[in-house]
Amino acid sequence: MKKLYFLFVFFLAAITSKAQTIYFEGKVVDSVSTPIEFANVIAQDTTTKAITGFAVTDTEGRFKLALKSNSVYLLKVSFVGYVTFEKEFNTQTEDFKNVIIELEVANDLLNEVQVVHEMPVTMSGDTLIYKSEAFTNGSERKLEDVLAKLPGMEVDENGEVKVQGKKVNKVLVDGKQFFDGDTKMATKNLPANAVDRVQVLKNYNEIGPMDGLGGEDNLALNIQLKEGKKNLLFGDVTLGAGPQSRYLGHANLFYYSPKTNVNLIADANNIGEQAFTMQDYFRFSGGLSSIAANAGTDMNISNEDLGFPMANRETAQDLSTKLTAANFNFNPNKKWYHSGFFIGSAAQNTFGSLSQRRYLREGAGSEELLATELTTQQRSGLLKYAATYTPKKETFLRYSLFGKLSSQNNLNNRLSIVSGAQNSIRQTQEQKPYSLEQQLEWYHTPSEKNVFSLESNYTYKRFDPSIELESDQPLFDSFLPITSTQEHRLKQSRNIESQQSTTAFNYYRILNKTNHVNLSSGYHLQRQNYSSSIEQVLDETTIMFDSSAFNNENQYNFLDMFAGLTYKTKMGPVIISPSMYLHSYQVKDKQQESLKKRNPSLLLPAVYAKWTIRSTQSLSFRYAMEAKFADVRQRALGITIADYNALWRGNRLLTNGLTHSYNLYYNYFDLFSGMNLFGNMSYQYKIKDFSNSTAFEAFNRLNGVFNSIEPNEHLNAMFRVDKRFNLFKIKAGAELIAFRNNNNINGVATNNRSVTQQYNAGINTTFFKKLDFELGYKQNINQYTSSAIKNSFITYNPYARLDCDFGKRIHFQTSYNFNAFENKETKSASEFSIWNAFIRYRKSSTPWEFKLAAYNLLNTQGVRRDSFNENLISSYEYYIQQRYFTFSIRYEI
Repeated sequence: MKKLYFLFVFFLAAITSKAQTIYFEGKVVDSVSTPIEFANVIAQDTTTKAITGFAVTDTEGRFKLALKSNSVYLLKVSFVGYVTFEKEFNTQTEDFKNVIIELEVANDLLNEVQVVHEMPVTMSGDTLIYKSEAFTNGSERKLEDVLAKLPGMEVDENGEVKVQGKKVNKVLVDGKQFFDGDTKMATKNLPANAVDRVQVLKNYNEIGPMDGLGGEDNLALNIQLKEGKKNLLFGDVTLGAGPQSRYLGHANLFYYSPKTNVNLIADANNIGEQAFTMQDYFRFSGGLSSIAANAGTDMNISNEDLGFPMANRETAQDLSTKLTAANFNFNPNKKWYHSGFFIGSAAQNTFGSLSQRRYLREGAGSEELLATELTTQQRSGLLKYAATYTPKKETFLRYSLFGKLSSQNNLNNRLSIVSGAQNSIRQTQEQKPYSLEQQLEWYHTPSEKNVFSLESNYTYKRFDPSIELESDQPLFDSFLPITSTQEHRLKQSRNIESQQSTTAFNYYRILNKTNHVNLSSGYHLQRQNYSSSIEQVLDETTIMFDSSAFNNENQYNFLDMFAGLTYKTKMGPVIISPSMYLHSYQVKDKQQESLKKRNPSLLLPAVYAKWTIRSTQSLSFRYAMEAKFADVRQRALGITIADYNALWRGNRLLTNGLTHSYNLYYNYFDLFSGMNLFGNMSYQYKIKDFSNSTAFEAFNRLNGVFNSIEPNEHLNAMFRVDKRFNLFKIKAGAELIAFRNNNNINGVATNNRSVTQQYNAGINTTFFKKLDFELGYKQNINQYTSSAIKNSFITYNPYARLDCDFGKRIHFQTSYNFNAFENKETKSASEFSIWNAFIRYRKSSTPWEFKLAAYNLLNTQGVRRDSFNENLISSYEYYIQQRYFTFSIRYEI
């Protein structure tokens, strides 16, 4: 902490040591004194020719520049459709106040094009455009580095992009989707030196006939490439190695032309660079939209991912990954457009942890010390092809095919200590899931007042998870008909086959420029077959548990037929869009030679409202009532093995739950003051929600599900602000996540509450575009409360980051994170630090770059984390990769 304090003092001293600053404030207007918003104002030093000041006018035409005193500047003011204003100013020792700059209308189209080319920031309709070189310094390597320096943008470690607090749904490159618009694939692979402009596309809709009819919350980025990167092959190749058999290799190749785009990505390393994770595999939807998503029904499909943990340098001891990916876009003519991609990946990761677990019940045996050694292996493939036919601008037709296939294996060795008794458990899991999805979309506008659409989707999925347990002590002998033997082994196999068909028809009637009506009808059909069996493995034979209590052979059909009406109106700056959907459901559950049917009907309302206070300030609200239905696994009565000490039994008496969802979003973007402010608050009130029940027998437990009589609640509130000054930027944020869930433990109703508070603040600056220095602080407070226990965990995380250039050839980068972890109940505390450093060498005239990297320089052995669910509170220590070094060579093509 003392070191960080010293750095902070040095940081402030560096800022205050700068030459005296003069502020130049003014206003840009047209010939009738109307303010011009988004005009670009540039101050160029007449001696060095360097741009030393830059601003964009706000809604009132105001701007402010911070300049050196006693210097001569050429002031340039430009805006689309106007002649560029140029005038020299000599700064003395006093500020310039209320300078009025009047722009003249340009009659020369060529001049207008030139103005657009030079402007760092422009606004065209709903599109905000940034010229990347105005905000970068040349040290950036990938698109994520560029986006992180643009006002109002942030990129997290998983490649998710947010603009003014809103999540970006898609990333395009020169108007074409890059791996179906996936933000991680784009931000982690596109070279920074290929980026010319970044376009923020608000209310994005790729389907022409649907323009203006929806997509108020859709946000996309379009990355415009530099002219020198078109019609030729470009990219980069990196190869590296280090002690302890470390290796890395990465290649990106891109080709962009008006008709053909091809992208190739390859990666192999064992240094923790996660090019494509198992979480990415399950997240990838292939860009296929959920047709009935807005109708208000949620089919709660069980997750079958074998519980793969998040793999990164701060959770795993060893990470080895491989990736091969290809993406193409092809326009043979104006009517046809073909696109597709392939992603193949493989990974083998090793995890080690020691956890103190406390089960949410009273009495002995509620605490467990668990040591875990886990090895995961996976191979996966994703394939997508889409063909789009647009014979004219009024018609859009697209067919999409998306397939997924993987092989997943887990080997988990555990040592469990409960009340002094030790038990060694070996757990093996594997499965080979696959799915195939087809989608057909048709949109047609026969006249200006009428729009028709038809969307149809068919999906087939199959999972075959199996689990084998071997233990020193009897397994589940209180729940299963175990035969006494010295060997304790169980095997379980399951098969889940799912077919889903969805079709929706929509008719839009355009009443006038500010009003339209949408009539919608369709159906959603889900058919699932589920089978499972458990057997005990003896010395030379196996015993199958034949009772229906331990087997499943189930069929489940779910049909949702719906019809809805949506009205959208625009009254000045306000948009209001209420909707109402009528649903008729048919639920059939066949198991244990009996058939149960339910035919509920529901009327589900929703409303969306947005107030555009000004072009840089808005407030939006959304309410929706959603119906939630269980899937076949949640209804299956046969007991299945869920974990080494947990069984699962479903509940076929489940009825649907209802969720009232409220969401409020506010954003404010002030160009004059350099401030970005946004906040979001969401609240869910869940009636008859699916809650968990747990029956403990000794250390084992049988989990189940029931409809909670009392409502469950979820609150999420977030606030972030950042403000730019002349020499630095400050940022701060806070987030609150609160849950209240009603569960049942050993037949007793319990109320579990969790509150997570996250706070962060930081300051960073760039000196002469040569040194980028950041200091920050984060704090997490996790509070867990139940009928049996109350606990709090606090994590303190100050951090520092430095990027600097030494001359024109050497770039140095380092980051330091200090973490202090405190368990309030046990009064225990721990500390750990992560320090990484990198140095790059490159001549400006050569494509070669050399890099020396050092990871975990302090050789930290483990990190602390905590978690909470309906059964237990856990405090973990994860063993991580030890200190290592790599040397790599990068070549730009």
